[in-house]
Amino acid sequence: MRSILIDTNLLVLLLLGNLDRNEVGKNKRIKRYSVNELDLLVSFATQFPRHVSTPHVLTETSNLIGAGEREEVRGATSAFAQYCMQVDEQFCEARVISQGRWLEKLGLTDAAIIEKLVPKGVLVLTDDYKLAGHINFLGGEAVNIWHAYRP
Repeated sequence: MRSILIDTNLLVLLLLGNLDRNEVGKNKRIKRYSVNELDLLVSFATQFPRHVSTPHVLTETSNLIGAGEREEVRGATSAFAQYCMQVDEQFCEARVISQGRWLEKLGLTDAAIIEKLVPKGVLVLTDDYKLAGHINFLGGEAVNIWHAYRP
């Protein structure tokens, strides 16, 4: 069964945009996207019954959507919790990642994706040109949403 990882910024778009489509293009966290990207993301994500993630992606996402009075869109924390209950979280220790060659080039979150998930054949859906380029160069599969959608 094919698996997909939705990278941080797109996961924020998915969560906030599904709660309130009017926030897409307006909310500071998802300002650069349009509802067209949201619809493409939803369509793409629903094709994969198994979603995987890393603690690093989930932590970044949680920080960006906020909580309590700082919640970006009402219900975001609840939607995030529901997603966490369904996602297959793959753990890779920071000390292991720091010994690899990707930490300095990409940072902890992206290095964990490359170290842990690319070898397992997980498709990475991202808006990060650099991450997608490295994954594809290594023989993995990454889709950059900016390349997948042309208005």
